[in-house]
Amino acid sequence: MQEIIDRIHKLLALATSANEYEASAAAAKAQEILTEHNLRLEDIETGQKSLALPIEQITIGSNKLISI
Repeated sequence: MQEIIDRIHKLLALATSANEYEASAAAAKAQEILTEHNLRLEDIETGQKSLALPIEQITIGSNKLISI
């Protein structure tokens, strides 16, 4: 997984290139890899894959809230 993250970081750096075609191609490839591995930019920044599950709070008893 670290190799994939490193590759995305390199592509994102290249996406800031002054050459608009190179930058565009790098950004597109980074997005393709993110999609292929079901990742988000937030996952890359933290180095961990997020499950991206919705969180709901429910009340149990009179005062307790839990997240599920």
